Amino acid sequence: SIGHVYREQGKLEEALAMHKKAFRIFCKTIGHASMEAGIALGDIGSVLSDEGKHEEAIEKYEEALAIQREALGDEHDDVAQTL
Repeated sequence: SIGHVYREQGKLEEALAMHKKAFRIFCKTIGHASMEAGIALGDIGSVLSDEGKHEEAIEKYEEALAIQREALGDEHDDVAQTL
């Protein structure tokens, strides 16, 4: 995604904006509890972590984890990767 490329280029502000936009679109179109929204939250968490905003990043990862657990169950490999 464009957000991932921005992140790789070190353009964290732009990356964060793209991931937040994706999250808003997913929430509006397929719902906040969708896996796509959860993935976008994880992407937001990754950028926040890169920016040194670790507490905010953990909050986003925990929100993503809750979505993944609800959708996939506690023993899914995607859940494990978020832990």
